[in-house]
Parts: sequence; structure tokens; C-alpha cells
Amino acid sequence: MPVLSEKGTGEKVLNDIFAGLEEEGVPFFHIEGAECDVWELGRHAATLSPLDVGIGVGKDGGSAICHIKLARGSPYLFEPASGRTTGQNAARLVKGMPFKKGKGV
Repeated sequence: MPVLSEKGTGEKVLNDIFAGLEEEGVPFFHIEGAECDVWELGRHAATLSPLDVGIGVGKDGGSAICHIKLARGSPYLFEPASGRTTGQNAARLVKGMPFKKGKGV
């Protein structure tokens, strides 16, 4: 699964997302992208994915899980603070499993 991040995204945020994907057993790759919003990064990630799902991550830590079949600007799930649950939920979308709730949700 592609994870596209805005330039300047923190390493901790990305490592947490990667850990969530690994825990769910979904392979991923990371590309640092241009400066644009997380929805556009997520949409582009989904177009690169053989699984039709991708994650866009902003330098503010927000993330968008996008599916290729959804309209532009309409992420499947937006999380203002990314973390391990972002990676887990993206993987669970692919696997057809219920989402996990993040801290404070």
C-alpha cells in the first residue's frame, strides 16, 4: 500500500503508520511528495496501489485513507492526528475488517 507524505512530515508519525500496516500484515512503500493537501496525496496514493487504497499524510500529522473508487476530495477516512490506527485502519479497509478506534475517539 502506498503511503505518500508531504515534505516535512515527522518521522514518528510515519513510523507509527508503518507499524500499523505491518501489524495487519499489509505491505507498503513510502514516497515523500510535493506540498499539497492530505486528500490529494491519499487520492494519488490510491491510484498507485494494486489494492486501490492509499494513505496521504500531511506535515501537520493529519492523514487521509483514500479508495480509488471514491470521488476526489472524499477520503474514506480522515484522521486529524495520525498514528498506528491510521495504518491499521487502512489495512483493515483492504481486508474488509472493522476499523479500530484511535485514542480519544
